[in-house]
Amino acid sequence: MAWQDFVTRMLRGDETPDPDGEENWPLVRDTSEAAWRNLLDDLRLSQKNLRVAIEGMDADRLAEPAPGRFYPCYQMLYGIIHHLLYHAGQIALLKRALGPIPS
Repeated sequence: MAWQDFVTRMLRGDETPDPDGEENWPLVRDTSEAAWRNLLDDLRLSQKNLRVAIEGMDADRLAEPAPGRFYPCYQMLYGIIHHLLYHAGQIALLKRALGPIPS
């Protein structure tokens, strides 16, 4: 979520540093079912915020540099799309490795 939130902030015009440390690699302190549900809720909110930021963009802004960066906004969007697809692929591989989950 750190990188989704980073891109969302950038699209809103905030010049923000790259996520690092615990923001990028948060420690898992609670492995309960409730904590998992909260994490999923946080992920859904992060995805919604990114989607809203993209929908609110003017098309001309795609070619403009991202705040405080040398690359354009469209390149940043390609980057987050590739990042999310990479993780989706990881999830698919893990699910396949686990095999069918008994009901």
